[in-house]
Amino acid sequence: MAKRVAAIEAEVEKLEAKLGDIEARLASPGSGDDLVALSHDYAKVKDEIAARMEEWEAATLEAESLGAAV
Repeated sequence: MAKRVAAIEAEVEKLEAKLGDIEARLASPGSGDDLVALSHDYAKVKDEIAARMEEWEAATLEAESLGAAV
């Protein structure tokens, strides 16, 4: 169970890094950046982070209920 929690945490870290990149591009777009596409990507990644955080919470609660160290 701890491995699952760690895997989800690693996924969230990657998604947060991706989100940071998108935020930077939105804040200072280059000439080739498609702002509509970036906005869609931003929303998609935010949704993915929220979903992974729900998974993380459920996995953490399950691990704790089983007495496993998280």
